[in-house]
Amino acid sequence: MHQVQSSRFARRAAGALGVLLTVVLFVTAAFGVQLTLAQDDNSIVGRYAVAIVRGDVPTDLPDGYNYVGKWIIDFNDDGTYTARRQDVGLLVSGSWEASGDVVTITDEVGLVSCTNPTAVTIPGADITAGSYTWSRNGDNLQLIPQEDGCGGRVLLFSTHILGPYVPCTVDPIDLSDEAVDETGDVLPVGSPEAIVAEVLTPDDPGGSTRGGSTGSSQSTQDATAEPELDTAAVAAEIDTLLGQMTSCWSTGDPDLWMALLSMEFRELLLGSDPDFLTTIQAAMAVPIIWERAGAVEVESPTTASAIVRTTVDQEQDFQRFAFVLEDGEWRWDG
Repeated sequence: MHQVQSSRFARRAAGALGVLLTVVLFVTAAFGVQLTLAQDDNSIVGRYAVAIVRGDVPTDLPDGYNYVGKWIIDFNDDGTYTARRQDVGLLVSGSWEASGDVVTITDEVGLVSCTNPTAVTIPGADITAGSYTWSRNGDNLQLIPQEDGCGGRVLLFSTHILGPYVPCTVDPIDLSDEAVDETGDVLPVGSPEAIVAEVLTPDDPGGSTRGGSTGSSQSTQDATAEPELDTAAVAAEIDTLLGQMTSCWSTGDPDLWMALLSMEFRELLLGSDPDFLTTIQAAMAVPIIWERAGAVEVESPTTASAIVRTTVDQEQDFQRFAFVLEDGEWRWDG
């Protein structure tokens, strides 16, 4: 059985690693805007996210490197605002006031606040506040400078459309865990034997699988009791999965993002390269957006596929992703 399992995993590795290689190649190119969740279409109030890359930063902007990274921006309903870089924390706070489609944003404190003397490029100029026209398009906020002498604030607010923010809500997994076979011997992580030992349920040594990553668990059900497939519901759940892949990738924590992959796909990747985690963690420094670009095809109650658009900055790639239902949750299966 191990020879058959190894052969099957080798075939899947070629396609699965090809998908991930495309992602990593995109990652090395540039940052992209991170899209997530927002609020009322008639108000600027909301939590937004945006990524600033080195190429966005004007060469004459003092300390411009401070702006490179993933940002979370809050316009609060009490008239205050904050901007934090995800890997550092709060870097500027202040207030905002809207009149029609014009909003005035005033900095107060923070490392990159426009109240800092280093932010002033024209001696004697007061750049504490800046004005912008604002508009909402669904969950996105666009700010267009009207009058603002603070280059850092202009860079942060108007280089890209601000996307809505959605947190990563996944429970992390411990990727350092090792699988143990029925004799108690430690098996190499990612080996076919380790995957088989992990898939077998403790109370069912006969071979039934969890979640149905291969659909084999359906063979134990009554063949005449085929459940009705709700394609719309599956599509909505896969959209949620892709949104979480986007959000959890931006955390830079492989233990969160890899939890969104099927167990088999995850173990396959971990076993493909002893330095895989180092490689993927380095790649996670650059935000990626995954979005469904076509209808979901549901092959069985536990398997589906769809064309997915992978976006990094202005670069896009389209590939068909496989998805599998494991423990009641849809996961990316390569």
